[in-house]
Amino acid sequence: PLNMAKLMMMSATNSFDEMRDTIPPELDEARSRVQACIEEARKTIATEFKLDSTIPVVIGGFSQGAMLATDTVLRGTL
Repeated sequence: PLNMAKLMMMSATNSFDEMRDTIPPELDEARSRVQACIEEARKTIATEFKLDSTIPVVIGGFSQGAMLATDTVLRGTL
């Protein structure tokens, strides 16, 4: 959740340093769930179509989903 009052104050002063360094406490668990979902999908697709389970995937999202997808990919955990 965003603290809108704090965000507006940062916007008014053009000072986003504090937000830039903030990591949501739920991020690690959410990333783990995305990774597990992707691995399960890879296994299912590989089994169904008789492919190698290391098939490449493309992930994306909207809003917070896009942030989670980007975090997961940039951390190189897939």
